[in-house]
Amino acid sequence: MNPNNSPIEPTEMSDETLLKLIGQMVQCVDPIPPDAVRTAELFGDLHDLDAELANLTFDSYAEAAAVVVRAGADGRRVIVCESVGIRIDVELIDDGDVAIGQIDPGAGAEVVAEGLNSRRTTTCDQRGRFQMSLPAGIVRFGVRYGAASVVTPWISRRAPQADER
Repeated sequence: MNPNNSPIEPTEMSDETLLKLIGQMVQCVDPIPPDAVRTAELFGDLHDLDAELANLTFDSYAEAAAVVVRAGADGRRVIVCESVGIRIDVELIDDGDVAIGQIDPGAGAEVVAEGLNSRRTTTCDQRGRFQMSLPAGIVRFGVRYGAASVVTPWISRRAPQADER
């Protein structure tokens, strides 16, 4: 009730307009950090929406941690990801700065190493092998082979520290 004891008439407003006003209010009171927006865009990237997510089936860091051996002592990490009909074997060397790998099948396949701020692309040789330098930070690999398109989960290039396990 207002001071005149008469009911206040609601303003006619569409749901869309109301949601827009609420969004503006929230943005003023508690804005989303720009880094959070960029990270969300990367994880929700729609350019490869048709790509199938490959399963991580082997990670030498996880295996080393399971047997209580110091992971990454030699600066190498082996990762195997599999999808229907495609296997991706990658060895990260030079503390994760370089990837040597093989796609099976993969003769002539395109391999993309995608980082948070950049991407690198190469083509496999006739045996499905490739070598490439990697972008900084976390990385995921994308493979296009014929009509198939596969992406790996995001992985860290560095060995987990003892207190992170």
